[in-house]
Amino acid sequence: MTTLAAVETRTPTQAPTWVGSRALHRQVLLACALLIVFRTFQFFPYFIFVHEAWSVLSLLALFVVYPFWKIRQGLRFSGFEIYLLLLIGFAFVVPPWVASYGIGQPLIYGVLAQRATAMLVFPLFLVSAIRLRRVRLEDLEKALLMAAWGTYFLFTAIRILLRPESFDTSGIGFVMEVEDELAFRLPTFAITFGAVYYLLRGLRERRWKYFLYALILLTSIGGKVAGTGRGQTVCLAITAIAFLYRIRPWRGFLADAFKAGLIAAIVIGTMTVLAPSEMGARGSKWIDAFTVVLRGAEVEDMSANARLLEVLAAMPSIQQNPTMGLGAYSNQWRNGLKNSITDYLFPNDIGLLGGMLVFGAVGCVVYALQYIFSLRALRRLGRIQSTPFIDGCVGITLFFALSSITTGIFIFESEVTLTFIAILVGTADLYAPDANRPATSPSPHKEL
Repeated sequence: MTTLAAVETRTPTQAPTWVGSRALHRQVLLACALLIVFRTFQFFPYFIFVHEAWSVLSLLALFVVYPFWKIRQGLRFSGFEIYLLLLIGFAFVVPPWVASYGIGQPLIYGVLAQRATAMLVFPLFLVSAIRLRRVRLEDLEKALLMAAWGTYFLFTAIRILLRPESFDTSGIGFVMEVEDELAFRLPTFAITFGAVYYLLRGLRERRWKYFLYALILLTSIGGKVAGTGRGQTVCLAITAIAFLYRIRPWRGFLADAFKAGLIAAIVIGTMTVLAPSEMGARGSKWIDAFTVVLRGAEVEDMSANARLLEVLAAMPSIQQNPTMGLGAYSNQWRNGLKNSITDYLFPNDIGLLGGMLVFGAVGCVVYALQYIFSLRALRRLGRIQSTPFIDGCVGITLFFALSSITTGIFIFESEVTLTFIAILVGTADLYAPDANRPATSPSPHKEL
C-alpha cells in the first residue's frame, strides 16, 4: 500500500514505516484539536479547565502567532480570512457594548462571555494551511472520522457504564432532565459528520456497508440525548434528497427516491409490528412537534412545551430590541438572562429566535454571511471531480444550515460550521481557484 509520503514525493518505492507513523500522529493531533474546537468535552467534569486553557491559547495564536504567519505570506488575505477577522472583531466588541449600553453590564463581562469566539482562529489558520498544503485533505478526512468513531465508542460506553444520577451536580451542560429522566448531554458534531459522510458516500457509490456505518453512528445521535432527534432526522433526510438530486439524472433521482421511501416504509412498518408501543410514542412526539410549530399550543411532550415557553418568554425582548438584540449577557453578572427574562431560557434552544434575542437582526446577518463563502466554494468545486470527503463537507454544511433554524448552530457554535466551510474554501482555492489565479494542484484525487 502506497503511503502518504510516497504520494507526495511521487516515487514508486515504498516509504519507510516511520513516515506512516508520523502521518498517524498528525491525524490523532488533528482529531484532538477538532474535538476541542467543537467543544465536545467542554462540560465534562474537570474538562472545563482544558476548554478555558484552549481559549487562552487561541487568543495568543490570534494576536501573536497569526500576524507573523501572515507577514511570512506577504500579508495577503483572502475574502474568507477578512470575513473571519471581521466576525471575531464584531463578536468581541458589538454584543458586549450592546449589553453594557442596555443594562449597564460592565464591558469586561460581555467580552469574557464571548471568549469562545477565539476558537475561530482555528478555521482562520486551517484555510491558509490547506491552501499552502501544510495540512493534507487526507489527514483531515481521517482525523474527522477518527473523531467520529472515537466519540461514538466513548459516548456509548458512558451511557452503558455510567449513571447520569451520579453526575447531577455537574451542571446542565453535562447532565440534564429529558422526559422526566436524567440523561447525559453529549455533543455529537463529529459523530454527525461521520453519519453524513457515510450516508452520502453510500448514495454515490451504492455500497451497503457505508449505509450500515451511517446507521451505526445515527444510533448514537438519535439516543436520549438533549438536542437530538426529530429535527436532525428531518434535516438529514433533506440533505440526502438534495445530494441525490445533485448527483443523479432526473429519472435516476426519482427511482432512488422511490427506493429509499419504500425501504423507509418497510423499516417503519417492521418496527411498528415488533415494538408498537415504542413506535406509537415516537409518532406522538412527531405530532406534538408539528402541533407546537403550527399552532403554538401546549402538548404532552415536555421537550416541545419547554421550547414553546422559551419562545414566549423571549418574544417581548426580541420585539423591543429587533436590530441589535440584548447583547452578550454574562451569567456571572446578576445571573444573566435568567435574572432579566426568566429562570429557564437558553438562546440556542430556540434557534434563530435565540440568535435574534442575543445578537439582533444585524448579528444574525453577520453570522449568516459565512454561507456566501460556502456557496462560492461549492460553485468552484463543481468544476472538479468530487471525493467522498468533499461530499461529506458539503453535506454537513447543508445539514448544519438547515438545523440552524431550530439550533442556531451557525451563530452559537460558529466555530463548528466555519471549520467545515474553511475546508471547502481552502480546497476550492487549492484545486479550483478563480479564473485569474492558477490552481496549485491539479486534482484532489492526488490526495484522497
